Amino acid sequence: MKPLRLLLFLVAFQSSYNLYGEEIPVISVAINNTETSKDDYVSSKYIKCMISLVNGASLPTDIPVLIRNMNLSKGGQVVFSTSGGKSKGNSDLNLILPRDNSSKTFYIKGRSNFYSITDKDAVLEVLDSRIDYDNAVLARKAFMVTNNSPLANTTAEIEMKINSNSTLDDYITWSPSYCSIRLSNYTNFSSPVNILLRNMSTSIGKVYFSDSQLQQNSTATNSTLSLTLPNSGTWVNFFIAGDFNNPSKADKDAVIEVVSETINTVYTREALMIRVRKNANNLTIEEKDRFINSLITLNNTNNKYITFVNIHTRPGVPEGHNGPGFLAWHRAFVLNLERKLQAVDPAVALPYWKFDVAASAIFSVDFMGAKPLISTDAFADFNPSNPLGFWNMAGITGIRRTTSFENGAEPSSIRTEISTLALGDTYTLFRSMEGNPHGTAHNLGGSMTGDWIRELQTAVQDPLFFLLHSNVDRLWAKWQWINNLFDPLNINTYSPQGEYPNSGIIHIGHYLNDTLWPWNGLTGTYTGTGTILPGNRPTTAPGGPFPNALSFPLAPVSNPKPFDMINYKNVTAINTINGGLGFCYDDVPFQ
Repeated sequence: MKPLRLLLFLVAFQSSYNLYGEEIPVISVAINNTETSKDDYVSSKYIKCMISLVNGASLPTDIPVLIRNMNLSKGGQVVFSTSGGKSKGNSDLNLILPRDNSSKTFYIKGRSNFYSITDKDAVLEVLDSRIDYDNAVLARKAFMVTNNSPLANTTAEIEMKINSNSTLDDYITWSPSYCSIRLSNYTNFSSPVNILLRNMSTSIGKVYFSDSQLQQNSTATNSTLSLTLPNSGTWVNFFIAGDFNNPSKADKDAVIEVVSETINTVYTREALMIRVRKNANNLTIEEKDRFINSLITLNNTNNKYITFVNIHTRPGVPEGHNGPGFLAWHRAFVLNLERKLQAVDPAVALPYWKFDVAASAIFSVDFMGAKPLISTDAFADFNPSNPLGFWNMAGITGIRRTTSFENGAEPSSIRTEISTLALGDTYTLFRSMEGNPHGTAHNLGGSMTGDWIRELQTAVQDPLFFLLHSNVDRLWAKWQWINNLFDPLNINTYSPQGEYPNSGIIHIGHYLNDTLWPWNGLTGTYTGTGTILPGNRPTTAPGGPFPNALSFPLAPVSNPKPFDMINYKNVTAINTINGGLGFCYDDVPFQ
């Protein structure tokens, strides 16, 4: 297992802050009462587990949590108890984790008729139960529900950490992620132990490996990796990256196996996820369900989705539209929403609508809503199994959308992907895509007056907006990849450089080193009437600072600039190789 306790200075370096300006609680979960995964196997009898805060001293209060089986899990499941023994057990468990980092004990056993099919397909998750914290996921721990442990006879006990000291950052992309591994029971060995890292044969998501000699803009490329673990307990560093041909379909379906090189014995297994933005037309049923459920939860919990509607209003138009900052601003906007969804379900990556081809699986009552037969409601042909049919926005139930194309037809009059990528090899030429295909896609998504997606004031009310803009961002990412334009200081990568010069026709926020509204919190004097001058900011800044992810404390910073949004695959502001901004696309490689 990956150890969840690290030296304090490492915890401080990796600290990240949630939307309330507080440090994210870092949780340690030990199954079978140890921090190695050799014994992460749960039978029909209760076993003792431990849970604690790692960074309690940095938090304002003790943290109440809810422990349960991961939502939508198709693998093994357990029941919970605070006493073990012969108690029947519950489907979940409430505990309070003290700020002094002391451990709380609980017990789990396999739920009848819910045993695992493969290793690590059972996932326990820990939710934040504080009022106003919306049950954000704080940790997920993968294990196996079985009466016969596959690792019972192994001798070496291995600890592994992916990214940092929390399971909440066990989500990787095509970019390299920093990992460490060590022999925890090293006193039992008189010499170092030679191991081989590989993908478990039944893994859906798969990773590549590399030793600690990676250079900037390079990534892991080996299917296996041989390492020697010192018999002193010293950590050994290595890198992993997602296999471009094998992204995950569910959380923890990528499993790294640690094998003895001498006797081919499996020492341990560690589960993670290669989390990738995918073509929404090709999602599995589970991927669709997770995305829809996270959207519904976000919208129904203190009405958090409305913040994004409030940002994308006419006073805010100059900040991210009709200018060179269009792509960078919307990359931040899309990532902001994605991170909010991932607080609900860390397995969610924002899918994209490839709007120049037919997408019948997207435009259906089973997913994002179909072309209505009579009304302007995308769910007029009611499908009670889809909660988006009850989407509530501006006092209206459903989604106001018709399309200019039939559900299974290819949209017309829109610039194709090939033509978009051929607009030119400089940013000044490429950004003209703001009109077509971007603007054209908005019009195709709604063909009648009153369709939300067509109008700037209402476009975000339709969640299809984010699938549309995920594709806009994908096209930019693919153009960057084709032309190898990731250096923000290259004028072909982005223009204009520098900061707003206090005059001119390009609005503030569009220069490379301008901070982006609303995350910068800056407001101005615009009253909502007349001409919006290039130097004016809106009178409000909804939403607060940009939400950080635990393993990316500066990716981007809380008040990002276009500069920070450009090199999404390798963030150079941090003095270590890392997973960039934490997203990638299923058809845009790292190299």
